[in-house]
Formats: sequence, structure tokens, C-alpha cells
Amino acid sequence: MSKRHLVEPRAELESYIRKHFPDLTGPEMNVYFNALPHLETIKPKSAYGAKVLASEDDWCMASGHNRRTVHKALVDLAARGPISLTPGDNGRTTGKRKAAIVRRNSIAEIQTACPREVLTAFVPADAEQLCAILNERGIPWHGQTIKPRWTVQRTGRIGYGGSIMVQPGHNTKAARIEAFRASLRPGERLIEADFSSAEPSLLCHELEQNNLIPPGIDPAKIYSEIQRAAKSSRDDAKTRFQKTVYSPYPNLYVPEAWNLEQGHFLREVISGAERYRNRLWDQGKPTKDQPRHVHTATGRLIQGVSRERIHRGKVLAWRLQGTIADIFLSIIPAVLEAEQRGECRLFLPLHDALYVSVPEGSTFNPARLMQEKAAELGLPLKVTTKEHGQGGGQRRRPGGRRDRTGLE
Repeated sequence: MSKRHLVEPRAELESYIRKHFPDLTGPEMNVYFNALPHLETIKPKSAYGAKVLASEDDWCMASGHNRRTVHKALVDLAARGPISLTPGDNGRTTGKRKAAIVRRNSIAEIQTACPREVLTAFVPADAEQLCAILNERGIPWHGQTIKPRWTVQRTGRIGYGGSIMVQPGHNTKAARIEAFRASLRPGERLIEADFSSAEPSLLCHELEQNNLIPPGIDPAKIYSEIQRAAKSSRDDAKTRFQKTVYSPYPNLYVPEAWNLEQGHFLREVISGAERYRNRLWDQGKPTKDQPRHVHTATGRLIQGVSRERIHRGKVLAWRLQGTIADIFLSIIPAVLEAEQRGECRLFLPLHDALYVSVPEGSTFNPARLMQEKAAELGLPLKVTTKEHGQGGGQRRRPGGRRDRTGLE
């Protein structure tokens, strides 16, 4: 692992990093300028430019930071280009079973770094690199650029905070779309692509695969049926669905106010969800070496931490939402590549929806990438698209136009 990589002289390379990455954080600078040179030369016959195979404890000792800080610094440096990073076999940047491999990139490699090369090594197993890219680029908002702070949630989903987008009056879907429409260039179209009824669809698929519900139940009707029974809006129906199947209580019940007849398909779905949660709960039983855990349908491990209070509903949420995150985030590199080719502009990736602008003459459609990825994994997720108007003074009605051609 001490074979030297061909890079520019240290003074030249470090001068380039300081000039072109002036916003490196303190831990990132400490890891790159102090810890990395030390670990490069710590072994016999090793030298500047060598690959570094080191545990997280080695990095902590060399940098003076704790594990979490070192982990974030290495991930962010890899996302931006100064280093190449191969994570250990336990999914972390570094670990006790197998240390990470780190080497500094040359100036030529930094200049030609493609986001896909960074992201495919970690997404969907680790979405922190995507957050680093989004934090760097910002989001178009009423013709300007705002920079919310992106973070990774336990399920692998990415979320944002700390900007006007989360303030009252600006945190609705209608306000978001209007802000995006105001940022369109002449001739551009704003396209929204999202997985329709993603969580009910995935839940019904899993229940049917495990013989917990009869075949033929249409998950697309779950939200509308809850909306009818509870006399609520569609957004409220989604919330009621999640509160029911992700309930912290061991047993699930259909609210009496819904007044559903015996044998109604919603009763079968909720009953099946209760039994499925119990199976996941038993399969992810904590051991001496591993806390409570679950695997997504794509095989990624999600686990709690020692002494964390976890209930059956949370385990099911990890399974469903984590699987959707795995699918959704894995198509972002292709969107970024299309952006580099001038086929689109990425506005916002949000849980299971994607907002992009498409210039006049471009046939790019993110919905096709999403549909193909779901089909590749054998998951029955359907994608819908909406077009929310054009730039250059042309505006369609705020609700947009739904396009189902070939995607349902």
C-alpha cells in the first residue's frame, strides 16, 4: 500500500489546494495538510504521494480530531476532489475491521474530477458526498442562489434546513415551485418527477412477496381511500398512513372513525404491516456486537446505536424509506452528468421527487432514469411527471401539467 502515486511536488500541489479551495474547514485543512503527510511517511520505504491504509484511530491520532470529525473531513475532501477515498468493508470511511485507503489526487485529477466518480463509490450507502456537492452549489430561488444546509438522515435520505425554504410562507410546495419558475432561463421548462405513492407501493410489494396480503391490491388507492374515509386532504392522508404503519405501539389498529367494512383492503394492508413489522423486529434483534438493525431491499444496513430506544414502526420506516433513498440517490450522478452536457439543470432532489429545468430542444427526462432504476431492482415503483411552466415570461397554471405517457 506504500506504492507512490505520481503527483506534483508537495509545495506546488498544496499551493494549488490553498488557492482553489479557500473555504476548506479547519478539520479538512488539518487532515489534508498535517495528518495525511504524516501517515504517508510513517511506514518504512513510504513517501509523499503514497497510498495510506490507516484505521480511524490512526487518523484521529494524526489529526487530533475525534472519529466523527475525521470521517466527515475525509468524505468532504473526497467529494470535492483533493483526495481519493476507498472506504472500509463496514461501510464507514474508516473502521476497525478494514481501514480506508486514501491518496492525494494530482492537480490534473482534481481538474477533471467528475461527480459520478465520487458518488458511485458511496451512494446510496453514504449520501454525505451528495450533501457536500449540494452545499457547494446551492439552489436557484427567485432568480438568485440560496444555500441551505444539507444533511443525511438515518434512512439515507437527504434533507435541508437553515434557509428561507423552511420558513413559514416559503415552505410549501406551491411556494417552492413559484420560486423555481422565477429562476428559469428563457426557453427552459421546469419538470418535477416523483415516485407516485412510493411508500404504500413498496409496502404492498413486500407484503405480497411475504404472503401477508392477497395479490391484486392497488397501492395507488391507499392514500385516496384514507382521504375518503378520514374526510381529509391528500397530504393529511399521507400523514395518517405513516402514523398508522409506523406507529410505536406493537399492535396496529384501523381508526374507528374511518368506518371501514370488514374485509376492506386497508384492513388487510394494516394487518399485514403489523405482522411484517414483527418479522423485521425479530430478524434485526440486537446482539452483543450489533445494535438493532434492518436491511433495505437493496441490501444496505441501517442500524441504531447502543442504548437507543427503537420501536417496530421505526424499523419498518428504515426499511421502506431507506430503500427509496437507495434508488433515488443512485440516479443523481447521471443527472449531474446530464447537467454537465447542458441537457438540464438540477434544482432540487427531495426524498422521492426531483426538480430540474430543461432547456429548449432537450429531451432529457429524469423520470425515465428513475423508472429504469426501479425496474432494474425489480421494484414496482411508478413515476409521474409534472411540467410547471417555461422561462422567458411564459407561465402555465400553478398546478402544472401531469404527464403519464410511457411512465406509468
